Amino acid sequence: MASRAQGKTLEYTVCNLCGNDQTRTLFVMQDYLFNKQVNFSVVVCQNCGLIYTNPRPSQSALKEYYPKEYYKSVLRVGQSHDDWLKFRRRYEQTFQFKRTGKILDIGCSDGGFLEFMQGRGYRVQGVEIDKSCVEYAKAQRGLNIFWGCLKEARFLDQSFDVVVMWDVLEHMPDPMATLLEVRRILRHDGLLLIGAPNIDSWEAKLFGSEWFGLEVPRHLYHFSPSTLEKILKKSGFKIMTITYSTEGSMKSSLLLWSHKASIASRKKMSTGHERTSLSNELGLWLSKTATMLAKGVLDVAEDLFFKIGNHPYMTVAAVPDDKICWTNR
Repeated sequence: MASRAQGKTLEYTVCNLCGNDQTRTLFVMQDYLFNKQVNFSVVVCQNCGLIYTNPRPSQSALKEYYPKEYYKSVLRVGQSHDDWLKFRRRYEQTFQFKRTGKILDIGCSDGGFLEFMQGRGYRVQGVEIDKSCVEYAKAQRGLNIFWGCLKEARFLDQSFDVVVMWDVLEHMPDPMATLLEVRRILRHDGLLLIGAPNIDSWEAKLFGSEWFGLEVPRHLYHFSPSTLEKILKKSGFKIMTITYSTEGSMKSSLLLWSHKASIASRKKMSTGHERTSLSNELGLWLSKTATMLAKGVLDVAEDLFFKIGNHPYMTVAAVPDDKICWTNR
């Protein structure tokens, strides 16, 4: 819930988990994908530990950070091998708890996962806010997709056996309200699967503000296993399992760091006497070297860190907890 506005483009909000407004700033950063010159702070609630973006884009301005370029890479003919591996992994995570039933994918994008699950006997339905993705999913995949947000879909109580949210909850302006709505439409013996970046991972701590998983300002919340468990419990769920993976984010983080280092070096090199400085030349060389490493050697590094644990991507399987009141409040 927004607490006060800053102009028409930014708004401040209180903690979505506990309602507290006492925070400590972790990072001040800008949108690294589309280079908008607006500062956003990533803060941590001093009461419950939830990390979130504050200030953040107002509801009216949020769409500016989801331009057509953001979705362009999604809408492609066919399915890559990486997509197939990801969908297979998510299918196995679903099948572990629910072998049949009706699935709702919130934020289903172009419907690739739903098509994959439909081919394995599940009944499928999706919700997506991007019109081009919805049109593609309907025309190319023949899927039943609602265009809009979850609340607008007005599903009946206990409509689904499985609800999945892959890389979605962190984008929600009010994740608590979203989870309460999920609790309402999920059957009592249903399953909720959430995939999200892990702010408590070694990679997030290593890269800091250059961690790819932050993706400010589209990521409004930055969950750890602990804060995700707290918000799920408060909205009427209990966690069954948490699994971790790398999801290739280390390469992305290093490329982001390399890109920023290259831009900074070029700016310095264009300011007269600093043009030929050894430090600037070294910075460019390091950024180029990092880019090359990110394309090859990091595959080995990710395998190594995977064995260490505390990985940058987490998948949570949760079920309704009938001991907790789940009606909207």
